[in-house]
Amino acid sequence: MKLITPLLLGLLIGIAGCASVKHTMTPNAYILDFGSDKIVVQQTVQVSSEELIATHGLGFTWSTNHQDKITISPAIFEFFRYVEDGITEVSFEADGEEIRCTFTQDDSTGNLPVFRVTMKQFQTIANAKKVKMRVVHLGKQTESAFGTEVPESIVNKKFPEFFATIQEVKDGG
Repeated sequence: MKLITPLLLGLLIGIAGCASVKHTMTPNAYILDFGSDKIVVQQTVQVSSEELIATHGLGFTWSTNHQDKITISPAIFEFFRYVEDGITEVSFEADGEEIRCTFTQDDSTGNLPVFRVTMKQFQTIANAKKVKMRVVHLGKQTESAFGTEVPESIVNKKFPEFFATIQEVKDGG
């Protein structure tokens, strides 16, 4: 019994350390400068699936040319990578509020679907205690969860940085 306690403690510390390292090894928000348009980008990061089965990824972008919109980049984790093609629908349930992404086809993305929400909807998603993300990929719907009540989700840690980077651009940075 005396040996089990230190082993268990070591295992728990190791797991906590891995979660911390996992967050620091994920991409941070960055700014693309196209002269008249600046774009804030958060590349795809993990959306924890908690008790649900699917593992999704989520990235998002904001542009000075469309300040009231956020482009959502959903992905499905398949074959050890995130896959974006084949996704036809994305919706969120943020603390009981249903938020459906608008869908458009955009030639600038290589004909990948583009999903958008308003800034207000995105703020609702980012600040929610519990968010269910639903993705339809190749005709099959899957769900995953994140939010302040799902602390192991990497995407939770990316929202504040994304908003801070948007504010930096608005302030002239």
